[in-house]
Amino acid sequence: MTDADRPHFSIVIAVRNREVAIVRCLKAILGQDFQDIEVLPVDGNSTDGTVAAIEAVGDPRVRVMVETENSGMWGARILGFSQARGRWVIMFDSDDEMTEGSLRRLYDRTVAAPDDVGIIGASYRDDDGNIHPSPPFPEGPFGLAENMAWLDRIERADYVHVFRKELLDSVELPPPLGQGNYFELKAFDNWRKDISTDVCGLYHIDAVDRLSGKGKKFNVELFVLKSGQSAQVYDRILSEYGARLKADAPRFYRGTNRQAGLAHMAAGHRGRGARRMLAYLARKPVDLKAWGLLVFGLVGPRAMVWARQRFT
Repeated sequence: MTDADRPHFSIVIAVRNREVAIVRCLKAILGQDFQDIEVLPVDGNSTDGTVAAIEAVGDPRVRVMVETENSGMWGARILGFSQARGRWVIMFDSDDEMTEGSLRRLYDRTVAAPDDVGIIGASYRDDDGNIHPSPPFPEGPFGLAENMAWLDRIERADYVHVFRKELLDSVELPPPLGQGNYFELKAFDNWRKDISTDVCGLYHIDAVDRLSGKGKKFNVELFVLKSGQSAQVYDRILSEYGARLKADAPRFYRGTNRQAGLAHMAAGHRGRGARRMLAYLARKPVDLKAWGLLVFGLVGPRAMVWARQRFT
C-alpha cells in the first residue's frame, strides 16, 4: 500500500457483548461528513450477537477482527493498532458515540499539527452532562511537565485519543489486561500532546464493563490476572517517574502508590502490596478505607477481591 492509498484515520474499537451499543457507535462514525477512514472493531470473543450486528452494517470500510479468547481492553486495542493502515489512529469505545462533524474537525487539527505532536485529543460529554477530561488540559501542544501538573488535579481523565501511527509503532504499548498510564507518560519522552475542549464524543453509561469482567458477570479470575498486569504498570511508573511525580504531582504520586498496593494485593503479592500501601498511608494516614483494604489484602487475594467489590 502506498502512502496515497492509506486512509487518514483508522478507528479502533474494542468490543465485547454489546450488540446494541456497537451499532449505535458505528452508525455515528459512518454517518460523518468525513469519509477517509477505516473502522476496525476488535471483538473479544463475544457470546451474543455482537459480530453479526457489526457484519450486518454492511459497510466496506468496516473490518471486524474476532479474537478466539478475550484478551482484555488493551489486548483488543493492540491487535487493532497492529492492523491499522491509517496515518492517524483513533482509539474509541463501543459504548461511545461520535458527535456530528467531529471527524472533520479532528482531521483539520491533525493536518495542522506540528511534527512533534503525537497525540491529538478532544473532550467527551457523558449522559449526566459532565465534560471529560476535568479539569481541561493546558491549551496548545504541551509536554511531560505540563501533563504531570495536570495529573495532580485530575478528576475525570477520559478523552478522545487520536495517535500518530508513528507513535504507536515506536512507544511500548501496555500489557493486554493492564493500564495505559505508563504508556501515556512514556509517549511524552518523544512527543507532545494537544487536547481540545471541543466535544467530539458522547460517553454513554448504559452498558456494563464486559471487557474487564466487571458488572453483572464479575469474573474473579480475570480480575486477579488483570490486577497482576496493572501492578507491573504502576511499578514501572513509580520506578521511572516516581521522583519527578513526587516533586511535581504529589497527589498523583500518592494515588499511584495506593493503586499499586491494591493491584499487588489483589494479585496475591502481599509483601509488595503492603509496602506500596504503607508508602501511601505514610502520606495519607487518615484514609480508613485504605487501612481496611490493607488488612483484607494481607489475608489474601480472594479477601481483597471481596473487599474491593464492596468498598471501592
